[in-house]
Amino acid sequence: MTNRSRTSAAEPGSGVDTADARPNYLEFLIPAVQRRRANPGDGELPVIDGLFDYRLPDGSALDDAEVATQMLGIFIGGTETVPKIVAHGLWELLRRPEQLAAVRADLDTNVAIAREEITRYCAPAQWFARTARKPFTLHGTTIRPGQRIIALIASANRDEREYPDPDEFIWDRKIQRSLVFGRGQHFCIGYHLARLEVAVLLQEWLRRVPDYTIRADAASRPPSSFQWGYNTIPVEV
Repeated sequence: MTNRSRTSAAEPGSGVDTADARPNYLEFLIPAVQRRRANPGDGELPVIDGLFDYRLPDGSALDDAEVATQMLGIFIGGTETVPKIVAHGLWELLRRPEQLAAVRADLDTNVAIAREEITRYCAPAQWFARTARKPFTLHGTTIRPGQRIIALIASANRDEREYPDPDEFIWDRKIQRSLVFGRGQHFCIGYHLARLEVAVLLQEWLRRVPDYTIRADAASRPPSSFQWGYNTIPVEV
């Protein structure tokens, strides 16, 4: 039996063509926001309603496009990241039969441990852009308010000062801290749900599927500087 799972509308191809093939999610989200604003009493939608109620420091509210843009992070984060992490993680375990066997030996205990390394090693988010709000000096360079910076989250996940042999996948690696989900006011709003989903998917797959193979030649990972990961991984069980 072959199970083909696709987590994005993008098809593999050359960089610009692939980027152009991705759907414009705002074309879906902005009308959804407009419908909600026109019918505020139609059930509970706390995320959208909370954004409607939010006020900027100058007292102004967010317009429809701004609300939709804020929702975009939740929309992409809630649909792209977990499938990429789980699928890639199962592939890394399959590449290392001894580690896969070790995790299977006690799923109730070991999946939660393996989840941390899988999340570090397979995390899709590569970077985030930020705007400095106050002066900050780092290694002799001063970043001034209003300047844009890029935080290389993926690089932090492979920092040898934090993770010995960072390019090695070690299922029971001792991980004390991680920037996979960000930090501070931009910390991932779906942190707890994402970790739960990853653990449940890993545990149920390994519990129910005693053996599986991956058709590596048919897997696709479209070029992307931001969301790194496989869109298609054909699996035979």
